[in-house]
Amino acid sequence: MDADASPQEVGRDAATDESPEDVGRDAMADLTVLPTGRRSFVVTSTLTPQPGGMGFVPLPAMHTFTMVLDWDGRTAIIGSTDGAGAGGFQPSAGGGSIGQIGSFRFGTASMGYQSIALTIDAAGKLSGTGQGMATALPAYTDVGIYTVNLSAALVGVPDVQPPGFDSTAFGPAALDAFASLTIVATEPMPIDTRLALVNRRGDRIELGPLATQGGAAFSFQPSPFKMWRYGEQYSIAFDGLVDFAGNAYPPGGGVTLTIASAPPLVAEDGFESATGSTLAGAQLLTGTGAPIITGTRSLYVPPLPDVLTAGRVQMTQFALRIAVAPGDTVLRFSYREVNPNSFPGSFFLMGSEGGQVVSPSLPPTQSTTTATISGTGTVQLGPITTAEFALPPDAAGEVTLTRIVRGAGTSMPAPPVTGLIIDDLRAE
Repeated sequence: MDADASPQEVGRDAATDESPEDVGRDAMADLTVLPTGRRSFVVTSTLTPQPGGMGFVPLPAMHTFTMVLDWDGRTAIIGSTDGAGAGGFQPSAGGGSIGQIGSFRFGTASMGYQSIALTIDAAGKLSGTGQGMATALPAYTDVGIYTVNLSAALVGVPDVQPPGFDSTAFGPAALDAFASLTIVATEPMPIDTRLALVNRRGDRIELGPLATQGGAAFSFQPSPFKMWRYGEQYSIAFDGLVDFAGNAYPPGGGVTLTIASAPPLVAEDGFESATGSTLAGAQLLTGTGAPIITGTRSLYVPPLPDVLTAGRVQMTQFALRIAVAPGDTVLRFSYREVNPNSFPGSFFLMGSEGGQVVSPSLPPTQSTTTATISGTGTVQLGPITTAEFALPPDAAGEVTLTRIVRGAGTSMPAPPVTGLIIDDLRAE
């Protein structure tokens, strides 16, 4: 004991070694202990445009998403089928603040939050305000961009909703055998979430996370992608899935998708045995004066003109199957381009059922001659050329060859697409 200490100091040392002011501060600190762990909320955000924007950005008046707040990891995760994102979370006793987060798409418009401030009351309800920005491309052009600043009012309640999953493949329409499949979660899911496709034989195709941020998964795809089997039905297995709040996917809530029937199987006779006016979705070119490559028939895919008033959706121009013998390594055919242009407006896909998919291409045409095709009119024809497409390494039994026109979107004009005359198709 210090011989010079006063009685008051001696008493303080013997008791708590803290002054009354220190004890009061400690008591206040006990009242502001931050939460731990994660909490999930279903949040509705009401959007209000602010002055100073440029052009019209078509946005909904409000949108709803799930927000997961991680006090331990200082992370906020938000997501819905319209978009998702993760950002830094600075917590406080009554809520906290979030930095830039999220990218949501609504038709031709997209928006994100630049900041969010929120509070959580004793009943577990969330409220807050936010600032954001939205953009959109002007219709029918890629020059310039429309922008608008936004304020947002947020209200949220604890998440007690089970997770859901959405995809354009769900529904009565059959899925093309080359179509990609993306399944989007209605809310952020734990990053170890896995889905599976199960066919009628019990075979499984695993779907892993495609988009991940902040330790969460938002969408899922087969990996690696392989060509679907024609006429097959797959059920989506969701059993045992739970979201960040512990809500389970409803038992028996799986959905089914169906793969389209097989396209026609063609003989290696240059389409000579084909009948009618069409084959595999394309035209059969016949008749005196038609620019047939060999024999009396060629397969004809007409060129597509440019579309100046609206975008062009993706479409299949033809799809056909051809037998592959053991030892075959290539698919060969003769062809002529019709009204060639430099825009890559279409592409080929080739594969066997359940196997790898490849996307071969043709070299650009260097010269043209003028000709007339019935139903099309005067055209420019490229020289007769032989194409050689390497078969996928696991091709067996038969392969499917298809040509697809790229979609151009709704805000951009669609450029012209080169036509094609094909003959002498064979596997070697």
